[in-house]
Amino acid sequence: MDKTKTLVLYYSRSGNTRNLAEEIAKKLHADIEEIHCKERYRFGSLGFFRAIAHVLLRRTPEIFPLEKKTTDYGTVIIGTPVWWSAPAAPVRTFLETHRNELGDVAFFSTQGGSSPSSKLYQEMKKISGRDPLATLTVSDADLRDHSFGDRLALFVKRLGRGGEIERLSIRSDFRSAPWNRPIADLPSLGPRYFEIALPGSHSRP
Repeated sequence: MDKTKTLVLYYSRSGNTRNLAEEIAKKLHADIEEIHCKERYRFGSLGFFRAIAHVLLRRTPEIFPLEKKTTDYGTVIIGTPVWWSAPAAPVRTFLETHRNELGDVAFFSTQGGSSPSSKLYQEMKKISGRDPLATLTVSDADLRDHSFGDRLALFVKRLGRGGEIERLSIRSDFRSAPWNRPIADLPSLGPRYFEIALPGSHSRP
């Protein structure tokens, strides 16, 4: 296992979770793979009710073998759409069958509503047997509006990765510091360091 390597692993029915997974992988320069399920959850009412039934019954539908080995990665970031305040059934299958292969984990999800579901991540924690390093929930509306950049940056930060954030040593001459935000607004990382986003360092997600 290479503790420096990160894998973003996700299941997506509508494409929303895939879009978020790609943004996360890009920020972290991580590998990425989609979970493919042998049982198809089609669009429309039939597919919707089948998905909900499988969640309520705690079904574990068969998934195709992964191309990448989770044991090769120090951190696996697992993404799911929210189905009835629970992970999608294919994600449950992955967590149950690969839990002994996981090192550090983080979770992310997409959902129709705007309120993060603590029940979802509690369930994923229970199934995987792992405490997540970080969690991220983005609504479908925020994905469409591209209004989740700050939360994504915080998610990346909690994973201990710099991403596009640069660290600067703050010395006695604050006037020469290359930012245009008040010093009081910068979160302290210690007596001599701040972590800040430099102007122009963030692209629109």
